[in-house]
Amino acid sequence: MAEFIREEFKLDRIIFIPTGNPPHKKVGDLERAQYRYDMVKLAIEDNPFFDISDIELKREGFSYTSDTLKKMKEIYPDEELFFICGGDSIIQFPTWHEIGTIFELASIIVLKGPMY
Repeated sequence: MAEFIREEFKLDRIIFIPTGNPPHKKVGDLERAQYRYDMVKLAIEDNPFFDISDIELKREGFSYTSDTLKKMKEIYPDEELFFICGGDSIIQFPTWHEIGTIFELASIIVLKGPMY
């Protein structure tokens, strides 16, 4: 699916950012977050257009998408950012932290249905 999106939207690359401590889900431990990171890293290692970031794992407190996008814009100031999410997530967008910031910093790509 990610490769299809990359090709369809002519993206230079896709950076996967496993969730650290999302405010809308049950509190998880760092070990589970690290496990998600390790599994994604293994899953994408053969695709030269895919990368992974541990930006949310390193952050203390809740992992807000708006904060992650702010940091990504600092890292990639001249790049157009895209946020890829599942249709199940977009329904909850009105409840997300600093939703306006998300739309200011990134173009949103929504997949029909969940992303798993």
